[in-house]
Amino acid sequence: MTDGRTTTPPRVTQVLLTYNSARWLERTLAHLLATGMPIVAVDNGSTDATPDVLRRHEAAGQLALIALAGNIGAAARNRGVEAAHTPYVAFCDDDTWYEPAGMERAADLLDAHPRLALITGRILVDDEQRLDPISVEMAGSPLAEEHGIPGAVLVSYMGGASVCRREAFLAVGGYDPRFFLGGEEETVGWHLLREGWQQRYVDDVVVHHHPSLANFTRLGHYGIRNTIVTAWLHRPAGSAARWTAHVVRHAHKDVTLVRGLGMAAAAVPWIVRERSVWAPEYEALVRQLRSGRPSGARRYGTEKGRRGEHEMADDSGDKVQQGDKVQQGDKVQQGDKVQQGDKVQQGDELRKGDEVTWSSHGTEVSGTVEKKITAETEEAGRKVKAGPDNPQYEVKSAKSGKEAVHKPSALHKK
Repeated sequence: MTDGRTTTPPRVTQVLLTYNSARWLERTLAHLLATGMPIVAVDNGSTDATPDVLRRHEAAGQLALIALAGNIGAAARNRGVEAAHTPYVAFCDDDTWYEPAGMERAADLLDAHPRLALITGRILVDDEQRLDPISVEMAGSPLAEEHGIPGAVLVSYMGGASVCRREAFLAVGGYDPRFFLGGEEETVGWHLLREGWQQRYVDDVVVHHHPSLANFTRLGHYGIRNTIVTAWLHRPAGSAARWTAHVVRHAHKDVTLVRGLGMAAAAVPWIVRERSVWAPEYEALVRQLRSGRPSGARRYGTEKGRRGEHEMADDSGDKVQQGDKVQQGDKVQQGDKVQQGDKVQQGDELRKGDEVTWSSHGTEVSGTVEKKITAETEEAGRKVKAGPDNPQYEVKSAKSGKEAVHKPSALHKK
């Protein structure tokens, strides 16, 4: 006999990745269990009491455990996704958890938009709930929204702070075990991009991160190796070379950098064997992210850098040093040094009627400025966050007549 009520099947499985985290794991599990959503825990061959903690919860029927014999890095998430029985998965590290309302919001968006593969949430750090710098970068993505999907447009994501469509993740092969850990999301995000899947940053999907730091102090060289290898696997040679130079300039000059570069050099046969340069429209998307403002999140070979490679701003975000070449359209700030004879385009304020160009999914679009927006409002079918100090511009395509809203950094005056 029943009471007539129906139970809605869960839409999201929390895929928890653990490694030697017994000291703080109970705190994380308490938050995950409070959501009422299923949990698949994948332990990466822990040598402390982590497997015992997980087995106790498995015996109580609170989670499903996959205990691996050794540490295979992020590829362990693949096992958790394969074991999930829901359409979506929330990737969790052993020091992160989601607010339940945020996971429901992510599932609603994934339900509503069949080509949306993945949502990265807003990351709040420690009890002080400091906003992670990578969240600021992602929220400020200059890429245009043309699919009617809420959130900032991304081409990569944060591995421990994203809710993903299971079908899409498995279709692109998940994580390659050769990348292990450290910027390993980048190549998955780019595979999703190449297959036509959409990725977004959504501010009201909230993820709490209480960094343990214990397991990442010796992984900086993987982050350096991985971002260089990813660039050479996918990007044109010139772009890959510039990105490699950018990484070297910004990494701490220590043994971590030397090890990372050595590992990248050892990966040359891998790159030669599997290099597949993507179409120009995808390269244009990554290049457009050059307009993003560099932040303290983007450091290689450090714990901070573990969260800094994923938005992939290019080397044009660097401060210009004496002897560096400055191309037309590059931004130069007061105090930057340039070589005599370099040409620098001035960033004049745009006015109504100005002819401008912008990039839309790899295609250059021409049009005119319709108006300057200096307050939060609804324009061109979406909510626009603007202010006197961070204006945006409504523009109209000369070809289609459609209107769009862009940040000044995404527009180029003719």
